Amino acid sequence: MVALTKRNFYRKKYYMRVMISISLVAVTLVGSLSMAMYLYGKQAFFKIQSQHNEQVLNQAKYNIELMSASVQNIAQYLFVNPDTTFILNATGNLDTDEIYRRINRIAGAVLTSNTFIHSIGLYNDYHSQYYYVGKQVYYNDEGLKRLIGRYPDLPRMIPIFRTIENTFGDKIVKETVITYMMYETSGDPASISSAVAINVNSDWMIDNIKQISMLNEKAGETAYIYSDASGFLETGVKDEGLRQSLLGAYRKEMGNADADAGSSEMVLNNKSYVVSYMKLKDLGLTIFKVQPSEFVFRYLHAFSLYLLVIFAVFLVLALFFSMKVSGIVYNPIRRLVNQAAGGNGKTMERDEIAFLSSVYRDSFDRLQKYDSQKSDYNHVLRDYFIKTILTGEVNREQFSASCREYGLHLQYDSDYYAFVVKFDDFDQLQARYSSKDIGLFKYAAINIFEEMIRDLGVAVGVSLNDNDAVMLLETRQYEPMFNAKMIEAVIRRFQETVSQYYPVSLTTSVSGRVNGIHHLPVEVRHTYNLSAYRFLFGKGSLITTERVMQNKENPRQSHSPKWETILLDNLRQGSVKGMKQAFEQIQEELAGMSYENALSSFMHLMTAIYNELFASGRIAPSGYGSGILDIWKSLSNYETLDDAFQSTLVFLERMFQQTVSESSTDKNIVEATTELILLNYNDNALCADQIADSLGMNARRLAKTFKQAMGISIADYLNGVRMEKAADLLRNSKLSVNEILLRVGYENESYFYRMFKNRYGMTPKEFALQMK
Repeated sequence: MVALTKRNFYRKKYYMRVMISISLVAVTLVGSLSMAMYLYGKQAFFKIQSQHNEQVLNQAKYNIELMSASVQNIAQYLFVNPDTTFILNATGNLDTDEIYRRINRIAGAVLTSNTFIHSIGLYNDYHSQYYYVGKQVYYNDEGLKRLIGRYPDLPRMIPIFRTIENTFGDKIVKETVITYMMYETSGDPASISSAVAINVNSDWMIDNIKQISMLNEKAGETAYIYSDASGFLETGVKDEGLRQSLLGAYRKEMGNADADAGSSEMVLNNKSYVVSYMKLKDLGLTIFKVQPSEFVFRYLHAFSLYLLVIFAVFLVLALFFSMKVSGIVYNPIRRLVNQAAGGNGKTMERDEIAFLSSVYRDSFDRLQKYDSQKSDYNHVLRDYFIKTILTGEVNREQFSASCREYGLHLQYDSDYYAFVVKFDDFDQLQARYSSKDIGLFKYAAINIFEEMIRDLGVAVGVSLNDNDAVMLLETRQYEPMFNAKMIEAVIRRFQETVSQYYPVSLTTSVSGRVNGIHHLPVEVRHTYNLSAYRFLFGKGSLITTERVMQNKENPRQSHSPKWETILLDNLRQGSVKGMKQAFEQIQEELAGMSYENALSSFMHLMTAIYNELFASGRIAPSGYGSGILDIWKSLSNYETLDDAFQSTLVFLERMFQQTVSESSTDKNIVEATTELILLNYNDNALCADQIADSLGMNARRLAKTFKQAMGISIADYLNGVRMEKAADLLRNSKLSVNEILLRVGYENESYFYRMFKNRYGMTPKEFALQMK
């Protein structure tokens, strides 16, 4: 342990933490900006390259389509050429010299003027004979025979990639050609009676694409042509693995795309490439241009080095800035530590914050010890320890020692769930039962929870606020058999059991799973936030993160204007039934929205109702109808959305039944006055002037009218109501006399005793004893 007076110790601990935190924030911001710039640059480079590749492939597409059109014209020409038709349709004996003469004329007419044509094959089905132009006349082309045999699956004038074998002595040389077939059929069943096969030099097509694309083959750039009918066009390069990888990636990423052209970055054979493609749908071809990503983005790498230099400069500046700011932030902490250390005699633990926490905890523990003398010492400290777990940081040593001391079988690093249990209708619960009774209800609920959850793990509970309790569940020993549905089922049984045996309803909020005690405080606060959704889900509900997320993800921000319009229409007509139906629909919509949007929507609805009432002349700015604004202002006092809607509906229903104006009859005035007194007798400020202001009439006229009708003054009637309510509470509740007098609208105890004795002939305590 290092003495507290060594200030250098501070700067090696908390000061360094502050400085590092500020530095990390600055570095993270600069790093994020640099990364964003890099990604934007990469996207820009990719877009430029894609546009360039599309232009190149468009030109190649044009050239191939032009060549195909030329081949089609040649095929049509050959089918009407006399020399060709003679060979294709001959049925008698053919003179060899005549065949040679005609083939030479065909070669002179076609091959000499179309250098991209490799050769022409002619097929006469009558003689079952193949003839060739541009090769040996009786060249045995096995590939052409196989194509003829494919009928009726042989396409007309669609390029087919294949190889032709040439024999030079003992050596066989293969040539790749692109064959276009034109043929006629006859017979039943139909078969090919004559055919023309125009073979195009594949090198012409490949070289054309390379010249247009200006491929840098040394850098790894290459181009491919793929036929739906016959696969890749052979280029003489042994790269079968790359082509197959390209075909698989293309079919997976872009094969079903509607676009005729596109670009994408793909991984082929464990290496990244930029692949651009162009479809020739009419010909069943696809042209690919493949470029290594490192070549395409070579200038981006230089840009990334520039960003790295900027990042390093900002890193140095961030360190300097953080040192300055850390010194400013640290000075108040240093002074506080010096004050706390004065005359304390304690030595420094891990750092200054730990020291201040230790001093605070020591002081707080001493206060707790003094207070614990009033009740069970061990139980109070146990509850306090659990509250400390839920609301503040507890170190490992403290946790272990306290668990041993209070007999809690919990571990610091286990997985935990937190549950916030809210008591519904708590105000009514307080009115009916004493604080001691409510404490017993909480104690019973905690014990029932601990008992029912025992099969899932170790459970403890504590009361944090008057109207709730917080439970913990440790799942260490039961992990293999544990899931979220099991815990929800247990919580449902817990709520039903408590409601069955005790006059309470419970709403339970369930946290997510957290690992370690030190993460519980944040999760408990989060769970308290979840419990606010009782307002939407209703009393007795089970609130989970998943259920709340469904509401938060709901894009609806307000209730339907349609139902608001229907509500206001029924409000103008005075139709309570119609208003109730509209309220039900709006409530259903709000129940599925986020908490914030639902509150905002409800307040908007209250404003719309008030404005409509004011516009229709039913209320004055300070009149009886302004109670609708009281509902709005006291929205936080309602536990559920249903409570708020019911209060609003009751208010409107009473307003329509008891609308009072200057022209009202005396009977209506008296009825409205008594109704107000019955509703607000617990308000100690209630008096004749306030009632007159609420009814929008003269106070003197009201007092006179009321006394003529009832035979007593408003004040005497108000006191009579309060006395009856007090007597009823003395008979039917366990509240103390002090609590009762406050609930019925009195503040002065002696005045209350005097009024009660004048009415019942005995004191409130004597009355309560007699009733029991």
